[in-house]
Amino acid sequence: PPSVPFCLVPLSLPKTLVALQQASFLGTAALCCLVAAICAHSATAPPGTNGSNPGATELTANPAPRELTIAGLTTAMSTTMFAFTSQVNVPEVYNELPAKSTVRMRFVAASAIGTALVLYLVISIAAFSEFGTLTKEDVLANYDVIGGDGRDRAMQPAFAFISCTIMMAFPLNVFPARHTLLAAMAQTHGEADVDAAGPTLFQHVAATMALTGGALVLAIFAPGISMVFSLLGGTASAFVCFCVPGILALRARVPAVHTREGLAGIYVLIAGGAFIGVLATSITIRDLVTSSGSVDEDSVMAPPYRGL
Repeated sequence: PPSVPFCLVPLSLPKTLVALQQASFLGTAALCCLVAAICAHSATAPPGTNGSNPGATELTANPAPRELTIAGLTTAMSTTMFAFTSQVNVPEVYNELPAKSTVRMRFVAASAIGTALVLYLVISIAAFSEFGTLTKEDVLANYDVIGGDGRDRAMQPAFAFISCTIMMAFPLNVFPARHTLLAAMAQTHGEADVDAAGPTLFQHVAATMALTGGALVLAIFAPGISMVFSLLGGTASAFVCFCVPGILALRARVPAVHTREGLAGIYVLIAGGAFIGVLATSITIRDLVTSSGSVDEDSVMAPPYRGL
């Protein structure tokens, strides 16, 4: 798609997070517009209806709740873990603060999390108040912007808003991945101080192109973004959320950690994270294999962003 070379690659090239401030602000503004559009659609819904959900005519007004299974819980857990590993830029944000302090960093973190929480709560409540139990996994999939009524067709800009949000957020995912990749390559070649020397321009551009191209290939061939979230949550997120903190605690020189109770808790954390990761990954791969190429509509349309 033309958006990859002409939009995503230039947006992903900056070497600092400060250079991405305007892009991040634009993405947040687009998300606010999306929330406003969904709230307006919900507020103007005729009373006593389930909205104009394309599947409403095929479902009962009160469909039976989904069966609660271990596989379903594990899949939901892996997706949740993936959401909690999305803040990998926090150390760099602190490093680039004009005046570094714990108080300022707490304010930045609380502001970011609070803003996201409010927006996601509002959009979830607005959608559920209109569609009820018919609400789809992807909120935007509830609107028939092609064959629906005028209210649904008026939601077409909402898809542009979320596209803008995703495009502006993409560089924030490339940044830590590129830094980790280049740092690992530098250490492999025996460079002790990676940050002091820094990568060459060729290395920086090549790593950016590789990561952006890899994301494009994944987007083309993945059966659904929800499956990708579950797979990443069961592998990388389980390792980062549970195993890495446990390993770091074992290496830490903190007396309270190296007590009998502390060591027991650390080993339980590492073992539990490994167990959850293996179980979640196994279930995700099983679902991927047994799907036999069939793609769920909600899975395909699931938003490629966290929390919405």
